[in-house]
Amino acid sequence: GVYGIDGSHLQFFDSPLHDLYASESGGAVFADRRSDLSLTRSAITKSVAVFDGGAILASDGATLSLWDSSVDGCHARDGGAIAVSSFASVSLAYSSITNCIANRSGGAIHSSQHSSVRLSDSPISMCNASLYGGALLATSQTSVTLIDGAITDCHAYEGGAIMAEHASEVTLRKSGISRTTAVDGAALYIYDLARLALYNSFIQNSHALHNGGAMMADLRSIVLLDNSPVQDCTAGHDGGAVFAGEESDISLLHGSSISRCHATIRFHEDRFFLEDNGSKFGTLVAMKRCQPLDASSTVSVQAGRRSEERRVGK
Repeated sequence: GVYGIDGSHLQFFDSPLHDLYASESGGAVFADRRSDLSLTRSAITKSVAVFDGGAILASDGATLSLWDSSVDGCHARDGGAIAVSSFASVSLAYSSITNCIANRSGGAIHSSQHSSVRLSDSPISMCNASLYGGALLATSQTSVTLIDGAITDCHAYEGGAIMAEHASEVTLRKSGISRTTAVDGAALYIYDLARLALYNSFIQNSHALHNGGAMMADLRSIVLLDNSPVQDCTAGHDGGAVFAGEESDISLLHGSSISRCHATIRFHEDRFFLEDNGSKFGTLVAMKRCQPLDASSTVSVQAGRRSEERRVGK
């Protein structure tokens, strides 16, 4: 594979890296000790590392960039495609990560120890982790940014798309998460002083076996959704859209909404009844108790900042 160390500067163009193996970390590429590596129009496929970074490991202040490249079918203990640690930074632009697996965490990317990851126009799909972060795990004060990205069809025990923990920070701009699954936090699991911000993004069609159909926020974590709707997410137990745990702070701004099933209309003894389902983050219906709907009656219904009046016909 490719090995960069001690401040070296390496560039690779149109380079296929196939079926490579590392007995420790960095199945195809190992960037270490402030080295600077870049891959352009390259493909890494079916590479395996016993420990971290099935395709790539960047560590100890190294910088690595992928441009118009792809990583597919790679496997490792942590970071099925890429592992980033110890003040290293990785950036992907117009690249993709698909079909990667982590035995523990970070099906596509495992980011730790003050490292940083930036993805621009770089989708992640069909990646899985046995434990945390089906697409991405950010831990120990790391920073992750997705711009114009998409995470789809990923799975983990917690955080089907992304898990952020231990004061890490994740930002999504103009990005989407869909069709992800987990036991808790089907799309996102934000934990232990971690921060998540979504701007002009969305989460949809995700399912949690237990809690947090879209996301779970716990242990003093902070979540901000700005113009970022959550749609058609479900959970087997609590928090069909969002499960907010201990001392967590969740804010919805500027058109952000969470929807699934807000109210029920049922017919009983020749009358229709409209009943609020009691969703804390759902549509607010203008009543507290079950309300009969008679012919020609009018009910005001508010969804987000929009209020509408509905008239019952005969």
